[in-house]
Amino acid sequence: AEAVGNFIQIRGMVLDENCTPIQGAVIEIWQADAKGHYEWEYNSNSHWKLPLDGKDKNFQFSGSAQTDNLGQYNLMTIFPGAKEESAPYINVIVKRKGYDELYTRIYFVNHPRNSEDSVLSKLNNESKESITAKGRSIDSKNPQEGRIYYFPITLSGIGAYKRF
Repeated sequence: AEAVGNFIQIRGMVLDENCTPIQGAVIEIWQADAKGHYEWEYNSNSHWKLPLDGKDKNFQFSGSAQTDNLGQYNLMTIFPGAKEESAPYINVIVKRKGYDELYTRIYFVNHPRNSEDSVLSKLNNESKESITAKGRSIDSKNPQEGRIYYFPITLSGIGAYKRF
């Protein structure tokens, strides 16, 4: 069975500060489901807040990928829903021994709610662009079927393989 929502792919490369591909970097994501809810909202056991109904049992809420020898990665997920005060986004941590861990978000280019987002609105244009994935349709004949988003990542540090 498939998760509820619009299927998307997120592809990219992880590079060091010299634009050298980083092999073996781990990209971890966690996100809201198509309704805009995180997994913990369905599993709440607090006496202050009741858990939500309607959890999609076919959606994992998180995942990971590892870069290949060319620094490339590919993630498959669904387009995240959003809360009232934010645009849709995916949380990301990128890890690789010898580099600083990167904590960021992936936003989506030209989404109508980007201008309302409380995080994006505080950033300058260069920073906004660095956390906004560019997208295109997977199938030009059926543009609603799914999208591919490109999200390049640069980690702080320089690899040991290409020093001149």
